[in-house]
Parts: sequence; structure tokens; C-alpha cells
Amino acid sequence: MENVVFLQLKRKGYEIYYHRNKHECDFIIRENGKIINAFQVYQSIENSGTRSREINGLIEAMEQYDLKNASLITEDEEEVIMLSGLTIQVIPVWKWLLGYTGEESNLKVNDATLIS
Repeated sequence: MENVVFLQLKRKGYEIYYHRNKHECDFIIRENGKIINAFQVYQSIENSGTRSREINGLIEAMEQYDLKNASLITEDEEEVIMLSGLTIQVIPVWKWLLGYTGEESNLKVNDATLIS
């Protein structure tokens, strides 16, 4: 699934980077010299350990690059996670490929606390 997301981002002409510090984030997108988005890709975040790891990677990247929104692309899960002023759209890969951003519907919003 990561390869599909990578190829779509590349097809759109974005500069693609990887973030790694304490945590990892799969794709950091730069356009016109500015970081504009972060994407994490994982098949499922149903497992609490996986969910923690993937969300923490996104949060770290969002904080480092001053992003308020990011996406976690999954096989078929969908929700909005709000945490300390940050918004993470969990979106199925097929919807993301069709251009869906998550703002088009009234998804369940989960207010979360920092996951350690």
C-alpha cells in the first residue's frame, strides 16, 4: 500500500521525504520549498500498539514541521482524530486515491489524549 501512495504522490509532482526522529512518518510532502503535508500508511490501526506507533509518528512530524492536519491512510478504516489542536484524517486508500479528503462527510471525531 505504501508503494501505491508513493506513486500517487510522485504522479502529482510532489517532493517526497521521510521523517525519522524518535518516531517515523512515511511521507513528508514539500511543495515550493515548504512542508505542506504528512502521510502515514498502514493496513490497519485496530491494534492499540500499531495505532499508537502510527499516530505518534504523525504527531511528531506535524509538530516538527508546524502542520495542523495530516492523513493516516489505511486499507478500510475511517475516522477523524483530534489531539491538541492537530487533526489526523484516517482514510481508506481507495477514497484517498479518488481525491477524497475527509472534509466531505460527517465522520466520527475522536478527541484523543497523547499516546505514549
